[in-house]
Amino acid sequence: LVDKKVYNKNIKIYRDLLKNGPNKDISIKLAESLRRVGRYDEAAEQYETFIDRPGINPVYYKNYSDVLAKTGQKEDAERWMIRFRENIKRADLSSNSNIEPDTSSY
Repeated sequence: LVDKKVYNKNIKIYRDLLKNGPNKDISIKLAESLRRVGRYDEAAEQYETFIDRPGINPVYYKNYSDVLAKTGQKEDAERWMIRFRENIKRADLSSNSNIEPDTSSY
């Protein structure tokens, strides 16, 4: 319950911050917060603002896939899960297999 209150408070803050203009870090935090409190339709909309940008941590592909599955978009969910798995395999094959979130702004 406490976590949900914190996430809901953060959602309001992130939305207010995004009124100042697009920011990938804030968009990611908003999408993740919406996902964690079960607001899957809103989370899916937010993921769509950044998910195709270069340098996105593949873990967000998995999280987006989970959100899509929960909203009944099974085919799209599977497509993003495949993308997640492909990126993880590529990371495992590279000598630099560190997958870190991209924290640069738009």
